[in-house]
Amino acid sequence: LNIFFIELEGETWLSKNNWVISEDPCSFEGVTCQQITIPVESGEVEILQKSGPSYKPIGQTVSVVRSIKLPSNGVKGHLPVELGLMSLTELDLRNNEIGGPLPYMFPQSLEMINLSHNMFSGEIPQTLGQCHSLNKIQLENNMLTGQIPSSLAHLDNLKVLKTHGNQMEGVVTSQFCLDMLHLLTLTADCKNREVNVIVVQNVIRI
Repeated sequence: LNIFFIELEGETWLSKNNWVISEDPCSFEGVTCQQITIPVESGEVEILQKSGPSYKPIGQTVSVVRSIKLPSNGVKGHLPVELGLMSLTELDLRNNEIGGPLPYMFPQSLEMINLSHNMFSGEIPQTLGQCHSLNKIQLENNMLTGQIPSSLAHLDNLKVLKTHGNQMEGVVTSQFCLDMLHLLTLTADCKNREVNVIVVQNVIRI
């Protein structure tokens, strides 16, 4: 989280209670943690032991960061290329001034991501499709380019996908909609020679 604070110019945030004065990340404003017990056999054990602020042996209880919510907080700068925070389930940084590309790697534990109304540029990474627990992706009103990654069609839990208000190209094809029938809402601007704007909602009913 220290890297997160530095890369996003934390000193300029409108509100940053405890981010500077506390050594406990779970007390930081906008951060929610959960206590878990490290199981004997778990894919998280190695990650927690290497990236955690302190070593905890198997069977011990540790606090892991589950959500970061800092909407409309004057957040600037760039997100780290890899977010880390391997137990993160919710990331809400909407209505800020964050620019640059989206992270190449997101925590695979993510269930919700809202980075709307910022200044992100570049393409949506295909690696976002590796976050199989995602049920909501909101990336609207940025400066993103390219197309909606085909990998997102494999996110069976995804219910909401919003990418409108960007500079993306391509067409939301009928096949794409068939692949995304599990969606409840899809909004997208797709610009090319044939299609100026497509906005599809309630895809599951098409």
